[in-house]
Amino acid sequence: KTREEGYVDKSPTEIARVEYWVDGYQVGGATRADGSNFPTSYRFTVDKPERRGESTEKMVRSFQMGLNLSSAVALLVGVFLVYNTVSVGVLQRRREIGTLRAIGATRLRIRTLFTLEALIYGVFGSAFGIPLGVVIARAAVSVVSNSVSTIYVQINAKDVVMGPQEITVGIILGLLGTAFAALRPATVASSVAPVE
Repeated sequence: KTREEGYVDKSPTEIARVEYWVDGYQVGGATRADGSNFPTSYRFTVDKPERRGESTEKMVRSFQMGLNLSSAVALLVGVFLVYNTVSVGVLQRRREIGTLRAIGATRLRIRTLFTLEALIYGVFGSAFGIPLGVVIARAAVSVVSNSVSTIYVQINAKDVVMGPQEITVGIILGLLGTAFAALRPATVASSVAPVE
């Protein structure tokens, strides 16, 4: 025989207490928060705590996947912006690149120059982006936790914690993204013919 009780204290129209017994015993009644009973025609479905935990876990995994996808989109936007910036720099400095080639700069040196320039963008972008991301996440956590608490399950998220692992991953992804974004423009820059 099992007996479980649940308490929700929100408004007079919500359940304040549910008691039920299993193994042939009559299911107990539900009481409203104001103390009155629900009509007997009401039907309630009660899940075991394990099932509730499974559904909550599923919901949290889905939510986490959505956040990861959003992060990936933000990273792709950053890669595109770096690509655009380096490409414009190559187009504007074609004459200087040709002059460098004429005085002996190799294709590899030109490619390295533009890749290093992009990595400097990545260092500054990571240095400003990580703290800015923490500030934005802290502002958003209360809104998101209120939504999740209202729609799915009650959560109590108070703050965003950034450990050394998250910071390291952010810096590495920022630098790898900028280096990847600079590959094509740097290759175009290295193919500029020397000025005659």
